[in-house]
Amino acid sequence: MAALSGLDWGCAIFARNEESRIGECIRSLARAGEGMRVRASVFVNGSSDRTAERATAELKKAGLHGDVYRIAAACKWNAMNAFIHELRPHAKMYAFVDATAFIGASSLWGCASEFKNSPGTLVIGAVPSNGRSVSRMREVVFKSGGIGQFFAVRRELLEELVARGRRIPIGLYRGDGLLTAFIVHETNDGIHREPMRRVGFTPAAEYSIRPLSPFSWHDIKVYYNRLVRQARGRVENQAWNSVIWSHGFDALPRFGDELILTWLKDNSPRDEGPLGNFFIWQALKHIRKWQKPREEDLMPVLIASI
Repeated sequence: MAALSGLDWGCAIFARNEESRIGECIRSLARAGEGMRVRASVFVNGSSDRTAERATAELKKAGLHGDVYRIAAACKWNAMNAFIHELRPHAKMYAFVDATAFIGASSLWGCASEFKNSPGTLVIGAVPSNGRSVSRMREVVFKSGGIGQFFAVRRELLEELVARGRRIPIGLYRGDGLLTAFIVHETNDGIHREPMRRVGFTPAAEYSIRPLSPFSWHDIKVYYNRLVRQARGRVENQAWNSVIWSHGFDALPRFGDELILTWLKDNSPRDEGPLGNFFIWQALKHIRKWQKPREEDLMPVLIASI
């Protein structure tokens, strides 16, 4: 863990080819952190554009202290593992933000207040404030206790995860579901079948996104690829649920594709009808071509410290 101390917030931002949006994300974090001691760690994963350079310039422009890391492998969860276990600064609280999300100006203050008023809450899941499916997404977040593009945690929770050696398998798409399982179904005493009330919410913890346009060919391709990844995520959930409830969290492999390929030897994805099965078929085509990444491609490389 980085030695820097005395921080209110350590904030991890995850970006892949987000040169056009990383500035808005960083500026939103700087606004939300006004009056508090905040340090940002930006992880640029598998990018082919100038996201890292833009992030460095935007941190300086916003007056926000932070570090920018480049990782060859395009995996958010690999970067999150590195942040939690090795690279996070010593802070009271931590926020995790996708570069596609722009957090509300009162979000960090709202989360800090909720943590203070609810001692049993270890995680605060934020809710989207815009988008065509915003009502459905907010309902899902509140009912399921899930986390997503922006969430906050207490330092004690990350220390707990480190002590248990919990890491998200590299290459997962829906690692947020497994991370939630780590949080609400396990303590150092073991696995709990009934989810524990460790995730909370506050109306102040919101984020917005830049919606996709149905008139943009680029956005149409992005949406199609998202449907394939979401199909993959549903298969992932079936695979890791099968493992953890039969053999425990320690039985999870290091790589997500290895997890799915092993599960597929004796199992088949649930039937989702013609359309759903088409996207699952597309996802499995990619998974069956998987090759183990090189270790050097998984390592964060510090390119700027501000």
